[in-house]
Amino acid sequence: MAVTVSAEVRDLLTLSLVPGIGPRLTAALLERFGSAAAALQASVAELSAIPFLTPRLAESIQQASKRSEAVAAELDRMERH
Repeated sequence: MAVTVSAEVRDLLTLSLVPGIGPRLTAALLERFGSAAAALQASVAELSAIPFLTPRLAESIQQASKRSEAVAAELDRMERH
C-alpha cells in the first residue's frame, strides 16, 4: 500500500530534502510565501531576499521541485517503516 500524502505535505517534504534548509529557514519561507508550494515556485531573487538564504541555496530550492524521485524515495522509506 503506497503512502498517500497531500500536495502540501509533499511540498514540505521537498523543501526538507534540500541540503541547508532546516526548521528556521523553512519557517521563514512559509512566513514569506504562505506555503511550501509558493516557496518552490519563487524566483531566485525572491528566495534570496530571505535572511541567511544564499543565492546558491535559492537555486537548490528551485531545482528541488524538479527532483520528484527524491520525494518518492522518502515516501517509500516511510511506508516501509
